[in-house]
Amino acid sequence: MTHTVVFRAQAEDEALDVRDWYEERRLGLGGEFAVALDALVQRISENPLAFPRVLGKTRRAVLTRFP
Repeated sequence: MTHTVVFRAQAEDEALDVRDWYEERRLGLGGEFAVALDALVQRISENPLAFPRVLGKTRRAVLTRFP
């Protein structure tokens, strides 16, 4: 069963800014960030309970390659 992952507008804007920042550092790196983020979102939708709770029902997933 997959679940819907919800991005707040602020989080979506931040992800786009981060993608652009990585792309400015090295051509193609922004795309690699986007692919890694998409893969993480897929993992979250497939198994949300695998990620630790940080506040109430909010859980945290971290992209280790992209601090």
